[in-house]
Amino acid sequence: MKAARIKEYGPDSKFEIAEIDKPTIKPREVLVKVEAAGIIFSDVLDIRGHHGPFGSRAPYVPGWEVAGTVEKIGSEVKGFELGQRVAGTFSHGGYAEYAAVSADALRGIPARCSFRQALVYLINLPVAYLHYTTFGQTQPSETILVHAGAGGVGSMLTQLGRHKGNTVIALASTDEKLEYCKAMGADHTINYRTTDHVEAVKKITDNQGVDVVFNSVGGDTLRTDPKVIKRLTGRWVILGRSAGVGTIDPYSFIYNSITVRSCSVLTLRGTEDEKASRRFLDEWLRTETLIEPAHVYKLADINAAFDLLEHQRSHGKIVLVP
Repeated sequence: MKAARIKEYGPDSKFEIAEIDKPTIKPREVLVKVEAAGIIFSDVLDIRGHHGPFGSRAPYVPGWEVAGTVEKIGSEVKGFELGQRVAGTFSHGGYAEYAAVSADALRGIPARCSFRQALVYLINLPVAYLHYTTFGQTQPSETILVHAGAGGVGSMLTQLGRHKGNTVIALASTDEKLEYCKAMGADHTINYRTTDHVEAVKKITDNQGVDVVFNSVGGDTLRTDPKVIKRLTGRWVILGRSAGVGTIDPYSFIYNSITVRSCSVLTLRGTEDEKASRRFLDEWLRTETLIEPAHVYKLADINAAFDLLEHQRSHGKIVLVP
């Protein structure tokens, strides 16, 4: 089968399209014929060698999420049928024509949902849900600030905020991305490259600040975020580092008494909160209006797709197709 493979880690790593053996499934796995595979920023971190214990050994085939049809079923698997439309997540192996996925990480796709639509929500919506509920303790009446509002998780946080009744302020780097944020339900949008977003947020909130900041960016924003968070009750949810690690000086905002949470949904594996996020995903796919991925690339063009994401020229979801 054809697969997109990384031979080594590093800043200049590129994918190669190679012929490799089709995966051999274990008793509790399902072989999926891949119709679409999602790209997430974790893959960028992984191939650049920044994922530590969560990385995979090179050479390997990256890819955390796939959607397709059941090709073969392991001997200990129950509840799936040959030809069934499914979507699943795992640590690597998605950028290929076939993928072996643990049955526990696989779910059926409703008839109203396409393979590509499933990948818009499969990882990003549960991640957004857990940061919104478990880590952010967000209440429906509150005002939230979403960094990278046009990104995969950011756009889900925006949709979730609209769904729950929040006032959503979304940050993005281009006017095109701001329009996307508005389409996702943002009440206010700010181009942080052309506007002092700290002053803009203060103006929107009448100098009170926001109740929750969701920061997937890191870098210099770790210096400015405390200036826009409401005193005493405000929460700062740090969930990523697309702009670099950055540093936090807790003494610079000690008299604001805000709550700081540096979070990873990986710490919630197997918990009731994670199960709730999966139920929320299933319900959303069954009942809510579903959007399409913003960018679709052929597997052979995977390097161009990764370049788009890594250099912050994308919005919404990027999906690969055979």
